[in-house]
Amino acid sequence: MSTSHDPTRREFTRNLAILVAAPLLAPSGAIAADEKPADPVAATADALTEAARARFGNILPEEHLNKIRESIRGKVLSGQFMKKPKLQNGDEPAFSFRADLP
Repeated sequence: MSTSHDPTRREFTRNLAILVAAPLLAPSGAIAADEKPADPVAATADALTEAARARFGNILPEEHLNKIRESIRGKVLSGQFMKKPKLQNGDEPAFSFRADLP
């Protein structure tokens, strides 16, 4: 009988949230005054990659994990770019669909 088990979705989500929040929970003295904080996009990509490593590290080689990290980084940057424009409730989409009725 194996003692390891596959995590449930709730366990996976909880562990992922802990990984993402860990840099935010560091003591305030952990960062030197003259040192800039790490890039939040890179930190998010690293945390999500570590979650993938924890889950699939036994079957993924390191070069695949590096590609995954870069893909996640691109997705996070795209998400931040999509949040930049301030839309109002009445703004129309960039396209409009009109059905041709018979």
